[in-house]
Amino acid sequence: MNDQLLYTTIGAVMGTVITSLIAPYILQSSVRRTAKANALKCLLDVEMTRWASSDHKLYRRNQIELKAAVLVAGGSRAIVDNYSKMAAVARSYSDLDAEDNYYDGEGGMPTDIADRASDAALLLSKSLWTPFAFRFIPLIKLKFLKRQQQKLQKQYTNQRGESCWKVRTI
Repeated sequence: MNDQLLYTTIGAVMGTVITSLIAPYILQSSVRRTAKANALKCLLDVEMTRWASSDHKLYRRNQIELKAAVLVAGGSRAIVDNYSKMAAVARSYSDLDAEDNYYDGEGGMPTDIADRASDAALLLSKSLWTPFAFRFIPLIKLKFLKRQQQKLQKQYTNQRGESCWKVRTI
């Protein structure tokens, strides 16, 4: 009789533990995937509006939506902040170039700045789909990317784009 009570108690406790720990991952996986897909859509929206020819208010709204979507999807705040900074720097360079080329309204930017902004976007998108156990890998890559960005900032400090690195992000 005592053995049956013990086994029943152990079974109930184990069933509760398994249900409370594993069930949310199984049941919420489609919600998580939807949130990650929404974050990637928001990333695309920011990438499309970080050029001078697009509306600045739309760009800012897309930045806000991206940050919210990434955080809801369980992404890294440090990675999305780094991307937001590089996208803002790239947008500033594009705005400066558009002012110089007022006849066509299109803005360009130095290739290496565009490359670092694209690298930050790629890191953000990959970090969203990295399994939880390996979340440290994108953070290591972020440190490497930040070093490259600091070199670029030093390179462009003495040129006209000094103010482009002093942008406010959301």
